[in-house]
Amino acid sequence: MRSIAEAEDRQATSLLKTALAAEEAGGTAALSAACFSRDPALAGPLAKVAASRQSHLAFAAEIARVARRESNGAHLAGLAPMIKESHRIALCVELFVPLTRGAPVPAFVGPALAVLRGAERHSAAGS
Repeated sequence: MRSIAEAEDRQATSLLKTALAAEEAGGTAALSAACFSRDPALAGPLAKVAASRQSHLAFAAEIARVARRESNGAHLAGLAPMIKESHRIALCVELFVPLTRGAPVPAFVGPALAVLRGAERHSAAGS
């Protein structure tokens, strides 16, 4: 899905809109693909997922909105502390690693990433 979005295939938008409307918003894989799509038709579905009660999905959607230059990422710092360890790992593997291949993500996501990193150290220290 990410490759289709990166290639700006016309079908990517309809596939992503369908995935984002699903119960789990297509998971981090679909949200990662949305980071690479420039189609403005995804703005509404991504904003809806960013308001989700599931913090890891909301966080991933907000990262996609930041990568697409649709958000200033202010919502990220509030979401980061609520994300479980298993979801943090999935976010790193499925969202942040692929983003390293694309255009730089604005630096203002740094504080939220620091919260995730700090939470990882905190959970490791308590083990």
